[in-house]
Amino acid sequence: GRVKEALSITVIAGTIFLLLAAIILYIFAEQCIGIISNDAEVISTGSTLLRMQCFTLPLMAPFAISSMFMQNIGNYFSALIISISRQGLFYILLLYILPALYGKTGIYLLQPAADMLSFILAVMIVYRWYRRFIKTEDITSAARVQDTLQPAPHHAAQYSQAPPYCAL
Repeated sequence: GRVKEALSITVIAGTIFLLLAAIILYIFAEQCIGIISNDAEVISTGSTLLRMQCFTLPLMAPFAISSMFMQNIGNYFSALIISISRQGLFYILLLYILPALYGKTGIYLLQPAADMLSFILAVMIVYRWYRRFIKTEDITSAARVQDTLQPAPHHAAQYSQAPPYCAL
């Protein structure tokens, strides 16, 4: 339906945009880092780091969109897991593993590796929902099913009078 089409278009557009940005940043890495510093070592190291990040930059569109998608269909726990996976779960885990295995290069690989793992996790979570609901129903049905699992919203009428502690 419309939601599936909107999701696909958004992922494709975001990925294309970030792919173009990655290509530009990769080509002009020295110039971009040169804006920040004139030090040759900083420019060399910064350019290397920026170029490494460019390889996973296009994956950030599906990653970010999948978190928003899961939140919009009412699967808040999956949205939370996707959101914290990049800088929380994988980054912290890899912070201990990669430098121990690869030294300074492990530190350089840290963010791209966390990006790749969080992208894979996000795709797996969204695919699970796609497989469950898209084949037989529209994705809005997934939101309706999820809504039945959430507590009913409070009605505004319940709040028509201020609680006693709010009285002036």
